[in-house]
Amino acid sequence: MIRVTHVIWRAHLGGIERLVHDLVAAQRLDEDLGVSVLFGTAVGDFMPAFQATGASLDSADFDTGYDLAPRKLHRASRMLASADVIHVHTFVLPLALSAVATRRPIVFTEHGNFSFGRKLRWSDYAKRPLSRAFMKHAVAHVTFNSEYTGRVWRQRYPGWRSPCSVVENGILVGGSDEQGVAPAEDLTTWAGDSVIVGTSSRFATFKRIDRLIDAFARCALHRDAKLLLVGDGPLYRDIERRVSRLGLTERTLMTGFRSDVRACQSVMDVCVFASTAESFGLACVETLALGKPTIVLHDGGGLTDIVRPLCADDVVESIAGLADRILYYCDHPEARTRPSEERRAYARRYDIKNTAAGFKKVYIALLKK
Repeated sequence: MIRVTHVIWRAHLGGIERLVHDLVAAQRLDEDLGVSVLFGTAVGDFMPAFQATGASLDSADFDTGYDLAPRKLHRASRMLASADVIHVHTFVLPLALSAVATRRPIVFTEHGNFSFGRKLRWSDYAKRPLSRAFMKHAVAHVTFNSEYTGRVWRQRYPGWRSPCSVVENGILVGGSDEQGVAPAEDLTTWAGDSVIVGTSSRFATFKRIDRLIDAFARCALHRDAKLLLVGDGPLYRDIERRVSRLGLTERTLMTGFRSDVRACQSVMDVCVFASTAESFGLACVETLALGKPTIVLHDGGGLTDIVRPLCADDVVESIAGLADRILYYCDHPEARTRPSEERRAYARRYDIKNTAAGFKKVYIALLKK
């Protein structure tokens, strides 16, 4: 048995945390692997979900990302020392130092957190050389969650010679019938017979929900369509004001945070993810797994890489192009429904089981050295 310990900072609801949770759940089904998780600090709404995986969970109880108390570092190192492979998912200095002290092989997964779309803080500048040193001198293998993330990484670190590979992100696909995801009842009542255009997203700058709203405004007056915005975040009030200013309030529903995201996505007839420079796009895979037409923009990064091989017409260049594509699906219900099985089949390539199998190959290769 290969003993693997995943290292993340905390259990907040986020893309990295969710990926690690699903990966741990998948790896627990593999009799060749013994799986555990070390949190820098065991806080977050996602902790009950991690507990439900049945994996061994520990916390280093660091107060901050720069808590270098020797007692805590030593304790964290002892927790990690029983692992054959340490799999780090985010660079946090005390966790990195604790992993290095074990002298165990370290896999680092770059999840594409490149700080696009936000102003860099002093801590970002301070962490960059520390992160690079950790990667260069301590990490045995770097993996990327998408081809796009790998491309950005290599641009930032030209000449990198350490072993690298792409192990694409995945979601829980196909374990239960995706067609059986029941739509949220409250949203079904609101939707009525309208065509529902929607997104599920954190309301942050790089998600560019404003572009979806602007595109919807171009076609809303001419079609029986409604706009469903699922999620929350720092721009929630700004988005709410934009909806009001464009006269879309009566045709738009902003749900705020929902724990039943799949049920909300199931209500949508057309799904849109207008982000720029997404490292991957788990929500995009989710909607494809539900058989939904999914539109992205040409500079969507990992989103574009996912959608283009399936349907290049669903990759648009502008707000006007997005509006035209939304109108196309409003006018052609058969285009929404007929290819649904093709979309579901395509999404299965991103099953978390494939992600788990990819990482297992990395672990085995490291231990053979």
